[in-house]
Amino acid sequence: GVGGTSTGNSNVGVLIADTNSNITSAGGSVSVTAVGGGVGASSDNYGLYVVGQSFISAGGDGNVLVAGTGGTSTGNFNVGVLIADANSKITSSDGDVSVTGQGGGSGESSDNHGILVSGAGQITAGGSGSVRVIGTGGEGSGDNNRGVFVVDANSEITSSGGDITVIGQGGGS
Repeated sequence: GVGGTSTGNSNVGVLIADTNSNITSAGGSVSVTAVGGGVGASSDNYGLYVVGQSFISAGGDGNVLVAGTGGTSTGNFNVGVLIADANSKITSSDGDVSVTGQGGGSGESSDNHGILVSGAGQITAGGSGSVRVIGTGGEGSGDNNRGVFVVDANSEITSSGGDITVIGQGGGS
């Protein structure tokens, strides 16, 4: 999904919000690609936004592949992938989970994280599945353009039995 080109805020590429709003498979792999929109000084143009106890998951040995890119406006919080509260997650039953996020933003924008896990959100793999998280902060000249940012109690990146790899590259100019 691709967010709109509005000067208003929240031009989200893919929004999964509220309980029972999910992207899931019973055993096959799941792939989601999302790009935030927005122009001018609009803000909160997330690539992928998972919130309100929603989730992306693959059952059985299916893998999950997620890629999100934040919008390129001069506003703040153009986050690539945002998982924002308790029970909101990207997960698998036994397959691998890969999440890649590229923060957006331009000019003096700030807080353009590649991947932001907050409010007890989770990236996790069950069984023997591995987790790979790669985030790059946006190029705005403002502060806090982090590659991977895990914040708040119970926000986590975990695996039940597989390897975990986290690679973050801060942005900024």
